[in-house]
Amino acid sequence: MNNDISDPAVYAAWCDASWAGVVWSAHDDAPPEPEAEDEGPLDFSGGEALEIRFDSQGHWLQSCLNRLLGAGLTVDGAAGNRTRVAVKEFQRRVATFVPGTAALTADGVAGPATVAALEAATRTWSPDHGAVAAPVQYGPVAVTRLRGPGIHVRVAADEQAIELAFVARERRGRGGQTLTDPDNCRIPAPALELAALQALGLARGEAVVLRASCAMGPAQLDTSGPELVALGPGFAGRGGGIAAVIAAIKEDAAARPVYERLIAPSGLDVAFANYQRLDPATGETIEREGFELVSTEDTQVSRGDLAWATLRAAPHRLGALALAFADPRTHRVQLQVWRVDVLGRALRCPVTGPLQLGHLLRSELGVAAALLLARRGYMALQTWLKEQVDALAGLAPTVDARTPEGWDGAPALEAGLLAALLARLTAEEVAGLAGLSRECGSFLADAPLAAVAPSAAGPMQTGRTPPTGGGYVERRVKVSTYGTLPERSSLLVPVPAASPGAKRLHGVAAQSLARMAAAVQGELGIELKIASAWRAHRWTSRAQYEAVLVQRFGSIAEGKRWLGFDSPHETGLAVDFGVGGLWPSRSTAEAQRRQPLHRWLMARAWEFGWHPYKTEPWHWEHPLSLEAFKSGKLAADDPGAPEDAMSFSTEEDEEEALEDSDLDELGDEAQPT
Repeated sequence: MNNDISDPAVYAAWCDASWAGVVWSAHDDAPPEPEAEDEGPLDFSGGEALEIRFDSQGHWLQSCLNRLLGAGLTVDGAAGNRTRVAVKEFQRRVATFVPGTAALTADGVAGPATVAALEAATRTWSPDHGAVAAPVQYGPVAVTRLRGPGIHVRVAADEQAIELAFVARERRGRGGQTLTDPDNCRIPAPALELAALQALGLARGEAVVLRASCAMGPAQLDTSGPELVALGPGFAGRGGGIAAVIAAIKEDAAARPVYERLIAPSGLDVAFANYQRLDPATGETIEREGFELVSTEDTQVSRGDLAWATLRAAPHRLGALALAFADPRTHRVQLQVWRVDVLGRALRCPVTGPLQLGHLLRSELGVAAALLLARRGYMALQTWLKEQVDALAGLAPTVDARTPEGWDGAPALEAGLLAALLARLTAEEVAGLAGLSRECGSFLADAPLAAVAPSAAGPMQTGRTPPTGGGYVERRVKVSTYGTLPERSSLLVPVPAASPGAKRLHGVAAQSLARMAAAVQGELGIELKIASAWRAHRWTSRAQYEAVLVQRFGSIAEGKRWLGFDSPHETGLAVDFGVGGLWPSRSTAEAQRRQPLHRWLMARAWEFGWHPYKTEPWHWEHPLSLEAFKSGKLAADDPGAPEDAMSFSTEEDEEEALEDSDLDELGDEAQPT
């Protein structure tokens, strides 16, 4: 038998029971030690910051034991009796080095559990895990070079790790020249199951459409396409899709720790402004408003497409971003952004007159097919849809095919459009849609109404008549009447956002907002978006609240003029608009009252159940009956809001408190009137 311990096959035979059927014990004959290992007993007085070597598994094992235990082993890769004694000592003391780990059997065998504990204790990966060098720390992540062709690394942060393998590809430049692109990396990740998607807030129809139209899971990464970087369920770097998700993660209370742990320390952030982008189709530079990545490396700052291009070549930053998207705390945020920015944008795609795509296609199959076609360009999709509406008008001559009501009354129109839509997809795309329902309305059956295009622009039919004194009358929402909705309430649904972070409203209020938004779009050409909607109660106690009032405003009485203890936003029945010249800013309140959107709201918002807070032209509230608030449904015989929902508060001096109640947002702008 070959007893050369430097031979990996021999080493494996006795060192690890998982590699061979032989388990070494203290009663077995041990192979002879090199002479250097025979020099006296081991001293485990303490470890030192010694170099860890990656020449072989044996070198790594001995150098790890020397660092942790101060064993004084000769690091030559030849494991003998002294090495096994050191392994036993580590196994006995493993809880000292890796708190909370399971106890190890002190048998001197460096098996999988012992190797894993050594990796955790030294924060390195063993050569058997592919490591060829010690990890290098880049901000929040450690990057370990792995064996393999090209650049192959493992990026780790705490208990998370991801492997990135980059390959070079030849591409053609716009001038026809051959270019070598070394930064192509693809990490597949399965899409979430339907139950998981629904548990994270999607309606069943939305979840079905997402799985059919996008096979990418939250942790999927691809840097080989025209998006520069594609991440999560279909978000692109080029154009601002991923940047919008980062902005939402940054603003979400549950997901923000991920941003603070992985994204910000990697020198990555987002900003909202007008940015120059390269049109991949024409090569021309275009300017577009939206979120864009801001990347800072030392003193070098890059934005937009340039930032994504440099990120592709920075494994530590790319890995940190991928780990953030893989973190379960960000999955709900990703789905909310997909619902608003991908699904919602498609459904709101204008066709002709008041028609939007959401009026034309209301089946699971139709919406999923439309999303696939939209990837080829919204302008082309809009033109094609308009042509199809004109062509399909003959299928239902008794209705007007250019109005939402016409499509409501003629299912044959949707069937004809769906057939034409499927004909434009590839065979592979059509195969991916197998099993989806083509029944009209199947997508909308349980979808939050705020996330889809409304079926009509008219007001909710509640039999409501203008309040005494006209429609522009305050009907305040009180927390004491309705209570505060918890963050995870199923009654809260997303609405279009005008500022970073997801915005949510009570489902009934969101439904009426969607109807009002359709009317505003049709009459003013303005897309209603929300700067602030539901938000959690801010204060832990009244004592904390009053202490802040004294600190910021000098007295409790003065502070209550500006800041209420409760906010109608906590009910999910209040919004601050962020478009059409309206924005939560007291310094521009007078100018906001002159805006066409505010004038329209004064005249028409009551029809949809919305009422003003006259001190703040951007702030509107939607009182409900208690039955509708609790059930999330508005019955035909709904009694309307309770009479006591006519003012903000009857306690103390809080009636005139600003509803834009975040002091940090107000800053020096807050000035008494």
